[in-house]
Amino acid sequence: MTKILFRAIDAFAGALSLKELGFEGVEAAATGRPKVATEMALHVLAYNLTRVMNIIGIKPLMAAIQA
Repeated sequence: MTKILFRAIDAFAGALSLKELGFEGVEAAATGRPKVATEMALHVLAYNLTRVMNIIGIKPLMAAIQA
């Protein structure tokens, strides 16, 4: 179950438009590689969403997302 939740969170975070959310450095650099800070921000987001799901449960979180 944990792997499924992590994949769902990872997919959710991957679908976010980080540039529209105000993150800087999301455009690929001249080397073709994005900055490390963006990847770290996604990992932190996934970690915190996992913590929220563990604290309040999945049903209340899904209801809040759909509202």
